[in-house]
Amino acid sequence: MVASSKTPHWKFYYAYFNHWSEWILILSLMASFAVAVEGLVVKNHPTHADHLFWYQRATLILKTVSTSLSFAVTFLLVPLREGTLRDSLHRQAVLGAIVTVDLCVSALPVRLLRFLYAEIVLVAYIFFTLILHWTGVIHAIYPDLFDWSKEPARGAILCSILVFIVIPMTQIFAYLIHHLVTHHILKCRIRDEEDSDSETSETVDEGSSLMSSVMENTVAAIP
Repeated sequence: MVASSKTPHWKFYYAYFNHWSEWILILSLMASFAVAVEGLVVKNHPTHADHLFWYQRATLILKTVSTSLSFAVTFLLVPLREGTLRDSLHRQAVLGAIVTVDLCVSALPVRLLRFLYAEIVLVAYIFFTLILHWTGVIHAIYPDLFDWSKEPARGAILCSILVFIVIPMTQIFAYLIHHLVTHHILKCRIRDEEDSDSETSETVDEGSSLMSSVMENTVAAIP
C-alpha cells in the first residue's frame, strides 16, 4: 500500500517521520517547561551538569533528539518532497523554526556527541518502516522520496544519508547557533561591566576632585 494523496492522512499518521519529530518536540517542550517550573519552586536544586537529577538529564537528551530530528525534517523533506511550498513550510519548516527559537532563548548547553541519541531514534524509525513494509501495512510512506517495495536501494541510500550525514550536521548547526548566542550574550555582559566600571571610576574621580577642592579651601581658610 502506498500513502498517496488518495490515502486518508490520519490512517497512517504514526508512520510519518515528520509526525514522529513533531511529537518528540512537543514532549521536549513540555519536559523543559516542567523542569523550569520545578526549578522556580524548588530552590535547592543542582546547577552543575555532574549533579543533575535523572529527569533533568532525560530532558537534555529529549531536547537534543527533538532538535536534531526537527532540523533533519526541515533540511531534508522541504527541499526533496514534491508539493506546494506552503504545504512544506507549514508541515516541515515550522519545526526547524521552533527549535531555532528555542536554541536562542534557552540556556541549555549543546554537546556535539549527543547526536548519537538522535541517531538511535532515527534507526528505530527506519526499522519501524521496514516492519510496516514486511508486514504489508505500507510500503511507501513518502512515495516521492523512496519506496521499499519498488526502490529499496534508493531508500537505503536515503536512510544512510540521514544517519551518517544529516543528523551529525544538524547537531553541528545547533551547536553553532548555541555558541553564537552565548558569545553575543557574553559580549553584552562584558560591555555592560565595562560601562559600569567606567561610571564607577568617573564617580570616584568626581569625589576625589571634590575632596581636593574642599581640602584646598580649608587650608586656605586657616590663618
